[in-house]
Amino acid sequence: MAQKFLDALVNISILPTLKTDRSIISEKICNQELILYPLNLLSAMNIPSTIAIPLGQESIKDVIQKKYTEIVTISSKKDPFLDISLTDEEDLLICCGTSPLITKEIIEDLYAKHCTSLASITVATAHYDLPSKTYDRLITKKTKTQLIKATDFTGNPQQECSISGGVWIIKKSLLKKIIALKKESISLESCITFANLKKEKVCTLEVPFDAVRKVTTLEELWAVEYIKRCELIRNHMENGVRFANPCTAIIDLGVSIGAGSMIGAGAQLLGTTSIGKKCTIGAYTTISHSTMNANVNILPYSFIENSRIETGAKIGPYAHIHAQSSIKKNANISSFVDLKRSKVGTASAINPFSCLADTTIGKSSTINAGAITSSSQILQKQIIIVKDSVSVGINSSLIAPLTIESNAQIAAGSTITQDVPAHAIAVARTRQINKATFPEENKKATDKPKSIKPFIAAIKTEPEPQSV
Repeated sequence: MAQKFLDALVNISILPTLKTDRSIISEKICNQELILYPLNLLSAMNIPSTIAIPLGQESIKDVIQKKYTEIVTISSKKDPFLDISLTDEEDLLICCGTSPLITKEIIEDLYAKHCTSLASITVATAHYDLPSKTYDRLITKKTKTQLIKATDFTGNPQQECSISGGVWIIKKSLLKKIIALKKESISLESCITFANLKKEKVCTLEVPFDAVRKVTTLEELWAVEYIKRCELIRNHMENGVRFANPCTAIIDLGVSIGAGSMIGAGAQLLGTTSIGKKCTIGAYTTISHSTMNANVNILPYSFIENSRIETGAKIGPYAHIHAQSSIKKNANISSFVDLKRSKVGTASAINPFSCLADTTIGKSSTINAGAITSSSQILQKQIIIVKDSVSVGINSSLIAPLTIESNAQIAAGSTITQDVPAHAIAVARTRQINKATFPEENKKATDKPKSIKPFIAAIKTEPEPQSV
């Protein structure tokens, strides 16, 4: 493709009105803003781009990355075509900024058709036989092509089912002549009308409707995101990833999954999550911005965020691992465990209902059920260090700052506030004292049967005499 003869205009000068406080162009599809899809595509194809932004939508500039060549802010009286350089390249590609599913193949085929047919305007069209107030209709009779705006179309959509896809190429020499007239704002309709008047050639290229589908409502945003997610899941399947129920899985654009992995029903892999080879992700598990090495087993209904899981680890079910936590090789994190800013060493085990924060655990240690660590974040960051081969009994509390040396043991139900040396057994709980429930004399009194008062039914009483 002769890309050096092509410039691009991404036109978002007219945005749909939604019942939200956000712009549709800034909404995310698979965790990437809608406007970045066409911009990233054009950048990857080395096509210089200009972005036309409507007045009052300055926040969109924050979304667009700095690598794009130019951002043009327009007012209601200014046409974005007037800001295009008409001397650098031969042709101009116009893309709709609300069509995120345009592909490289469509742009290449459209430009190839434009060049080989020696056309002045080449338009990407799609088949759509339903009534629409969004898509303009293209009607070709003999050699003449006419565009009818969606709001003006009164014909039968099943008979006149060719719509404009919002992607088209025009020769800059023709665009110069149209700009010189200065009669009206430039649009595809006005360009085709002028081309017909000057007997310039107008060509069309039919493409799949989904590829040029526009996002103007929240319903269409949902439809486009569903199409994109299906595409991502198909790509992962082609790379050797199995999905138990692809229709319920949610996969973001930046997620990578190794071959041989199994993704359960309803799983959500979000952000920049990376899954290694031969991993198992249980049903309805959510993993966000986390990294997992090979052969990791995540059981159902677990939540992992901003953490790292190494080879052979087993997590869950119902585990919550977050806030930069790290799980080393072959570690076992049981059900209903909460780990926050904590590190679990190789082959260590955290048993159910434990809650650990700011804790570092060494190799081959066991934290039994119900253990809790407490650290204060108010004064200074305080941590708890549990070294290798330590056993912490059930329902124990570890209060930071604290270090438990290797091979130490913590008795069940203890509250540990001081360091524990190596090979020691720490017991920190009050002595059990059994007391009689009642003194002897009170006990005898309680042994006597209580007298039961007989039931007395309601008795009709005489009214009191009234004083004269």
